[in-house]
Amino acid sequence: AFRDGIERALKQCRDRKGLLLDACALFAREPLLDWAAESRRRGHADVMFLPRQRLHFVHERLRGRHPAAVLLEELAESPVRWVRERLRRPEQDSLEAIAAGLHDDTRRTLYERTRNAQSVSAILTVAEQADALIRQATDPNVLGRAWEGWAPEI
Repeated sequence: AFRDGIERALKQCRDRKGLLLDACALFAREPLLDWAAESRRRGHADVMFLPRQRLHFVHERLRGRHPAAVLLEELAESPVRWVRERLRRPEQDSLEAIAAGLHDDTRRTLYERTRNAQSVSAILTVAEQADALIRQATDPNVLGRAWEGWAPEI
């Protein structure tokens, strides 16, 4: 029942992604003060940088890209030094291994198939995306960690 609900919601979001992206674009035209301040803090002269980046990540999720791939792309832009360092660590201890669940063969296979963002095989079906989201959200290796600078309101 839970998985069915997620699949239905994802399908509706994907079917109406234009409408959702248009609604989200309001934030790009009228960015939140926090986003504008964060853009300046990161040294971007263009205060629209962060809102456009956030909109890009929403688009990638609605397109059906693997949740771990989008998360890793977001983390690569982090101003936090230890996050950038963890992205470069060996596979078993990297943020990629944690986010993608590379310790699980089923999750590894799906993630590796979708690594190339431009490839047609990089797009997950609704059922695959729902499964990836559920597995990522219930992975004890993810649940047992706290992230510096975690901002759930973003």
